[in-house]
Amino acid sequence: MKVWLRISIALLLALLTVSVVSAHAKLVKSDPAPSSVLGAAPTQVQLWFDEALDLNFSEVQVLDSNKQRIDTGALQAAPDDPKSVIAPLKPGGDGTYNVVWKVLSATDGHITRGVFAYGVGNTANVGAAPIDTGSVTSPNELSPLSATLRWLSLLSLLALVGGFIFRFFLLERSFDHLETENENRSLKNVRKLALTRWQQLIAVAFVLFFVSNFGELVLQANLVADQVSFTSIVAVLSNSRYGTLWLLRVGLIAICAVLVILEVRRIRVPFYDYALVVLGNVALVTRSLISHSASAGNFSLPVFADWLHLLGAALWVGGLFSFAWLMPFVWRTLDSKSRGAWIAWIIPQFSIMALGATVVIALTGIYNSAQQIPALDVLTTRTLPTFDQLTQGTYNDALLIKVAFFVVMICFGALNLLFLSPRFRKFITEPEKSARLFSRFRITVGAEVLLGFSAIFLAGILTLTPPPRSEPTQETAPIVQAQPDQPVLLVGYPAEDVQVQLEIGPQPAAPTVFNARVTDRNGNALPDLQRVIFNFKYLNEDTGAQNINAEARGDNQYVVEGNNLPLEGMWRIQVVIRRQGMDDQAVAFPYYITPATANDKTSVMTAQLELTRAQEKMNSLTTLRSTQDLNDGTNGVAVSLYEYQAPDKTKFEIVGQGQSIAIGADQYIQNKDGQWTQRARVENFVFPNFEFATTAQGVRLGRQDKVGTTPAQVILFDTPNTSGDELIHYAYWVADDDKRVLQFQMVTSNHYMVQSYSDFDDPEIAITAPTNVLPAPTAAAVAEAGTSPLSTAVQGSPRPRGFITGDLEGDGALIMVVVGVVVLLIGSGGKRARNSRLIVLGIGAASVLLGIGLFIDAVNGTMASNQNVPVNSERASTGQQVYAQNCAVCHGEKGLGDGPGGTALPVKPFDLTTHVVLHDEQYLYATILNGRGYMPAFGSRLTQDQILDVIAYTRLLARNAQQGSSNATPRPGFTPQP
Repeated sequence: MKVWLRISIALLLALLTVSVVSAHAKLVKSDPAPSSVLGAAPTQVQLWFDEALDLNFSEVQVLDSNKQRIDTGALQAAPDDPKSVIAPLKPGGDGTYNVVWKVLSATDGHITRGVFAYGVGNTANVGAAPIDTGSVTSPNELSPLSATLRWLSLLSLLALVGGFIFRFFLLERSFDHLETENENRSLKNVRKLALTRWQQLIAVAFVLFFVSNFGELVLQANLVADQVSFTSIVAVLSNSRYGTLWLLRVGLIAICAVLVILEVRRIRVPFYDYALVVLGNVALVTRSLISHSASAGNFSLPVFADWLHLLGAALWVGGLFSFAWLMPFVWRTLDSKSRGAWIAWIIPQFSIMALGATVVIALTGIYNSAQQIPALDVLTTRTLPTFDQLTQGTYNDALLIKVAFFVVMICFGALNLLFLSPRFRKFITEPEKSARLFSRFRITVGAEVLLGFSAIFLAGILTLTPPPRSEPTQETAPIVQAQPDQPVLLVGYPAEDVQVQLEIGPQPAAPTVFNARVTDRNGNALPDLQRVIFNFKYLNEDTGAQNINAEARGDNQYVVEGNNLPLEGMWRIQVVIRRQGMDDQAVAFPYYITPATANDKTSVMTAQLELTRAQEKMNSLTTLRSTQDLNDGTNGVAVSLYEYQAPDKTKFEIVGQGQSIAIGADQYIQNKDGQWTQRARVENFVFPNFEFATTAQGVRLGRQDKVGTTPAQVILFDTPNTSGDELIHYAYWVADDDKRVLQFQMVTSNHYMVQSYSDFDDPEIAITAPTNVLPAPTAAAVAEAGTSPLSTAVQGSPRPRGFITGDLEGDGALIMVVVGVVVLLIGSGGKRARNSRLIVLGIGAASVLLGIGLFIDAVNGTMASNQNVPVNSERASTGQQVYAQNCAVCHGEKGLGDGPGGTALPVKPFDLTTHVVLHDEQYLYATILNGRGYMPAFGSRLTQDQILDVIAYTRLLARNAQQGSSNATPRPGFTPQP
């Protein structure tokens, strides 16, 4: 006895003194260190974590202050260290850099994310990368769906393993004992009934196990690959430790299911009982290998303790499920005398097994809790935990409730063993008293089963929740250098020979200095310039207008100082040039002072009606001219001239860059040398359909004003940009007489635009096809398989092309849905036998469901294949400048479709971060070459290499937009390719 006591104490101390483990990969250190400042730019960033990582689903990005990646994208494992990764870097200069990491623990399959910053050289004038650096987090894996699936997975696995052990080590032995007590009287019918009922319970557990495990696999694929598709599921199964253990666990239980099916068919397999018990226990081991304890190693003491914990739960709770299920059936089948003898034998036997399991659960539970909750590591802290320490966080709360449930279950078990079991033995010869006692016993067992359900549910929550010891900790706060505000620089042309460069500063949010440099187009002084006058007009309400004579200074600069924009909202700054012997010449610039509090998005009814009426008037036009001045706030300006003629003609010119004409399905492009080229459009052009009133928010009436000599009402409103993270501010001038829009101005980040409309329904506007047109050049050849994408020609999609949806799998899915619908219609009609009708309807339904599943997979597969096209960094670097000069005006700086040039179009430009991943390079090349919808053709403006460079850059924009998102899930939507 003393020897056993010593062994028990030694084991307990060993359990309590083993070094602690964590779960979820935590960042231990990095090189460069967080918040460090280096003298020279590093060639790589190396991160160390406390768990081995799965590189297939991990990523490290290093971003500069412009949010551009300077890492190569090729994440590498550190030599001989599975817990460390290396991100090679491109050459970089001085500045502040953010390291954004997302890693998948190869141990337990959980993801953690974080960000920190480091500096290089002189960072005083360089702002930190515009990233939310407020936290290091683990994605919230705990949701109603995930908790339910984990509960069912654990419940079914414990029920199976406990059921196997209960049947072969208790149920069969109880009948053997009963036959011995009854002088070897056969209990064949009772055994057969008990076996049938046991098989029913096990069948339900099998179904729950396979369904819940598949559901968990789908959630894991969504967690690590940010999408649910056949491809992502296969990737998880083939490329991750989680997938390997999932296949092993499901395979083991599948073998158990086959063995049970063989028994049902009366095919006896040698060592059938031992095989089920061993296979079930190995399945428990696979669950322990992806638990929080697995971070200590596959064959470590924490993993062994976790397996013992699960085995104890299977013996007690899983066995209890079988006992509670079988008990009523066996009781009713046995005769009155045998009932009492059977229940009197099996209760103490099960209680002894449950008692041993309880001890195991308690010891391993204390040990595992000490590993995950620092406050319980009393041998290290040498202090008892406080109540607040034990109740901090979801993990601690769930653990305490789970322990409370098990304590109550222990009380019920003690009641059964110490009170009810002796009475059953006493009443063996008194059937009536035994029956009454059995009714009470069923209630206690039922309560114990419900508590077991609840305890397993809480155990599932524990496995989905980061324990306190592994909760990610924030590194030292990133370097945040205050980036000085830059003045806004706007350019305008009050006359053909006059240029005004307006600088508004020094603080754009509250400017006090307005500096206009007035010159001719070549930057020379105007010899006849007499005076420069600033006119400041507040558009939100009629507060008058302020005219101020500018002070002449050197270098053709005319300055006005003072708080001349005192109110929040939309302003118009007009610079008036007074020259000798000429009428005044003026150019207007839009400006917006952001309110301290957000504007009310509720529209004023009268203002909304006015704006809607103006939209209807504009949509009834037959011809129209428009002039657009677009500034980027950094001294860049684009002037565009538009003409429209119903129903399918338009002509526009970006001054200095040639013209373009669209007539129906034909596009004509003029280069800088005046040569026209004809190309076919992807879609026919139609006259614009204005939608400004449809998308407007917070519509309100502004001041009364004039455009030239025409009285007009100013109407103000906002619209969100494509990404939804910023508002675009508008002011529309609507004529009092005919309610048409005379002009509007728009302000948003780095976009300041004024657009004027004229020549409404002018019969002199006649757009015709140009003469001396060259045919379109031959399109670029498709690159051969195996060549580098975007190297010398256009890369097509690697997926087989279809004839209907553009994807062969998509075509097959569509056909299956159609066939399934036809079969359903056939099955629902006619005169058929019931079984035949059910078979036909089942085939039809299966075809429809399979077709829908294949179509979803085709969508995700198409997106994945296009997303995974490697980006040629050299081409993307060159394409950035081409994109800025030709595309950003409509598609926006980041490709989000929020460029100011697109506001004049009836349809918003595509969000390229979504659009380019839906199509291969062939489609994108043809669109840029020939134009599409309201997008003009660029075939005569850009060379083949320039088009390929732009495609590479838009791919890079899309990749960065999706990888930089905290919820980087691919956007929904599928556009079949023509």
